[in-house]
Amino acid sequence: IKTTIQLNEVTIFIKAEKLSAFVKSIPAADVRPVVRKPVVGYEGLYFVSNDGEVTNADGLVMKQYIKKGHGTCYKSVSLYKDGTYKTKYVHRLVAEAFIPNQNNLPIINHKDEDGTNNRVENLEWCTHRYNVNYGTARERQRKKLVGVPYTEEYKKKIQSFNFTSFLQN
Repeated sequence: IKTTIQLNEVTIFIKAEKLSAFVKSIPAADVRPVVRKPVVGYEGLYFVSNDGEVTNADGLVMKQYIKKGHGTCYKSVSLYKDGTYKTKYVHRLVAEAFIPNQNNLPIINHKDEDGTNNRVENLEWCTHRYNVNYGTARERQRKKLVGVPYTEEYKKKIQSFNFTSFLQN
C-alpha cells in the first residue's frame, strides 16, 4: 500500500509502513497553548502572551528591545496611546496580565535569573529584598564589588608609593 503526500507542490509516494516509522521518529512538538490577554492600561490596543510576545490590535508582533539594567538585561517594547509612546518592560506586562498580585508586591523576579526569559512560568511577584537576595544575586554582587584581586606586583607598587611627597607637590 502506497500513501501520497503533497509537500509544496511536490507529490511523494511512500509505503505506509515507512511513513508510520517516519512519523514516529519525529520528536513531539511543544504543544503548550499560547494564551493572549490585553495589556493592562492598553486594553483594546495591545495584547501580551504567556510566552512574552506583545502584539498590537491587528495581531502584528511588536519589536522588543534589550534594555541593560543593573547587571542584567530586560526586554522592553514601546507602546503608543493618547499621542505618546511609553517604554514598558515585557516581564511586567506578562506578570500584570497573568499573575495575580494579591499582596501588591512591587517587583517581578525571573526564577531562572535570565531577564530575557519572560514566560509566565518563569516570573513571580516578590519584594525588593527577596529579589536582590535570590539565587546567585549575592555572589554576583560580591564579585562586582570586590573586583579582580590585585597581583603581587601591583600590591608592592602601591606599598612603595610615597603618598606624602605626592600630596605635597
